[in-house]
Amino acid sequence: MDTQRRGKAKKEEEEDMESPSEEEMDDVDEDESGEDDDSSSEIEGDFLGFAPTEGDFHGIKSFMKQLLPGFDISLSDLADAIISQPEVSSVLKVDEGDDNVFGVICPLHMKKHAKVGAVKALRELLLSQCSAVAGSSVNKRFKDALDEKSKSNVALLINERVVNAPPQISVALHGALEADLEDQAEEDKSYRFDHFLVFCKSIDSKARGSDNGSKKKKKKKPHASGASAAAAAAADSDSWFPNVEDELFQKHASSAFTFPLPDSQWVARKGGVLERTSRTVMLLSASQLKAAWRDLEDLAS
Repeated sequence: MDTQRRGKAKKEEEEDMESPSEEEMDDVDEDESGEDDDSSSEIEGDFLGFAPTEGDFHGIKSFMKQLLPGFDISLSDLADAIISQPEVSSVLKVDEGDDNVFGVICPLHMKKHAKVGAVKALRELLLSQCSAVAGSSVNKRFKDALDEKSKSNVALLINERVVNAPPQISVALHGALEADLEDQAEEDKSYRFDHFLVFCKSIDSKARGSDNGSKKKKKKKPHASGASAAAAAAADSDSWFPNVEDELFQKHASSAFTFPLPDSQWVARKGGVLERTSRTVMLLSASQLKAAWRDLEDLAS
């Protein structure tokens, strides 16, 4: 991997870069939901991308913990799977010998890791959540994409980094990923992915009083529970993304669905807005992802 391709950006305060403990996960979710934090300031520094190694295991695992809080999935297995793909994966660091990992990006090869317990559990999670909140046509698309026997070659794009990272970082990381995938595909055709599943953090947002608890008079409807309740809640809210590129992925995606984190609650924000932390999954063809990458380059130029 050519680490000299990696772009430069600003480094955040050390306190924001430290990976949170389990007890601090509630604070992480609070940060995700857009709460202003004046204590977080950017300081000058160079971020570079390096191929992940065993020494990056704990840093990568911490980012998986932030991405998948409260789910019964082996984060260690996921970290190992990412490390096993050094040709197309990157960890964001200040120095190659540094133990601190400030971000990770990896197109997880779903077919190569199909028998890994964590990948199986993640596949089941995505299918169950999709079934709970999405319609039949979206369900079918994701079932086809996640089917182990599918002829389509699919990668799960994991893209996590420190909060409030400037756009230059995303351009450098995704530019390097595109180049790495092209190089690796020359040696191993299985890395010519047909589709990408983007799995990312998102924030559900809605106006206060927009739910059934509003004082406005509404026509009574049968009480919804289970999947129907989740679908109704999703339909009443919009989502936004902490990472700027995810907005562009959503723009180009052929299908997508959003689901709330376990035990996530609506929190009041300024301007009469309610927010809660969630996760969004998007399905993009290889050409759609490339189009999103071009938009990302244009956005940062």
